[in-house]
Amino acid sequence: MGYETANSSVNFLDLTIKIDNGRITTQTFRKPLNLYQYLSPISNHPRGIIKGMIYGMLRQYFRQNSNREDYWKNALLLHKHLKRRSWEEETINPIFIKAHNKIAQQSKSKKKTELQSQDDKQSLSKLIFLHQEYHSHGITRKEIRCSYERHLGALLSKDAQDGGLGIEQTIVAFHRPPNLRDLIQSSKLRQVQGSKVSTYLGG
Repeated sequence: MGYETANSSVNFLDLTIKIDNGRITTQTFRKPLNLYQYLSPISNHPRGIIKGMIYGMLRQYFRQNSNREDYWKNALLLHKHLKRRSWEEETINPIFIKAHNKIAQQSKSKKKTELQSQDDKQSLSKLIFLHQEYHSHGITRKEIRCSYERHLGALLSKDAQDGGLGIEQTIVAFHRPPNLRDLIQSSKLRQVQGSKVSTYLGG
């Protein structure tokens, strides 16, 4: 029976976990063969998706890295790889600054997560989502919102006793269209006609 040599550092998923002077520290771990294939500016995705991606990555780096120096190194590396994917600095620099400021402010507040109150649940029932597939030459979020407000906004915002739904907030959301991977590699198992799973499992 073999034994592994004791080590003060181990890579687990996307983290490097270390024991440093009796203290556990973590930092972001990257596989050597990582291709960093981030979305390019010409990808047919909603333009706002780059904001969410940068904010999500920076927040992940902020949480993963015990030392702030490692956080900055990963943030700069993300910026470097996005530039290699043809993103212009004029586009991504303001997003990086805004995202970092938001994350830093959230860290200072240190608010604890609480269970959602009944009032929060009631407020969610007063939301309406207008959701459709995104296309770069399709109808814009602004056009959808204007059309909604023109034809339905006043009616649906009324209370139920007045014939409305009591809607207080409207959110326009897009989802990306299917890509080649979605079309070629299906993630759903399909039942072959005339064959049953029980036939092979002895049912």
